Amino acid sequence: MIGIIDYGSGNIFSVSNALKKISINSTVIQDPSLISKFSTIILPGVGNFKSCINKFKEKKFVDHTLEHVSKGKRLIGICVGMQMLFDYSEENGRNDGLSLISGNVTLLKPNQNQSTNNLRLPNMGWSCLNIKKNKISDKFFYNINNPNFYFAHSYVCRLKDKSYEIATNRYGDEEYLSLVVKKNIFGTQFHPEKSDKTGLKIIENFINL
Repeated sequence: MIGIIDYGSGNIFSVSNALKKISINSTVIQDPSLISKFSTIILPGVGNFKSCINKFKEKKFVDHTLEHVSKGKRLIGICVGMQMLFDYSEENGRNDGLSLISGNVTLLKPNQNQSTNNLRLPNMGWSCLNIKKNKISDKFFYNINNPNFYFAHSYVCRLKDKSYEIATNRYGDEEYLSLVVKKNIFGTQFHPEKSDKTGLKIIENFINL
């Protein structure tokens, strides 16, 4: 069973609708005690890290989510939902995350040549991933020939253990983490639910692993 955590800061409708398109049933979770009923939970996030993590904590989702992961069940974080899996973010001051993955979240490198690279923040639009080829990535990108996904963000995750890095993207001359996998924990900086057929396929691959 697939559950989508609704803590007040995620694009719940888009994620639910994407799952429907690939004939996967899901339930929106508003009561944290119900997390135990699901084999996979999805943690979406839109906007500001501080606002998202504070709402997540206020609605008492933390302990139930950590217990879910400790039992080997799957957790998929999307965009800010991925960032919340890390130790802390520097957005609007230091704000602690869930510490499920070692590392932190910082602003995309601000000192690049804006006039040469024509860079803007937030980084929004479609971009093709650089995939780290291994057995794990082969499963995630099964039947995906053009790994082009939609991004909308200004902050990125800085991973301590690069062995969990599955794919990266580029912003100007900076390469940053776009897909992380640590055992039963998955995180995408891009929005698979907004990435057309390619996004639907990678969601399907996640669920069917």
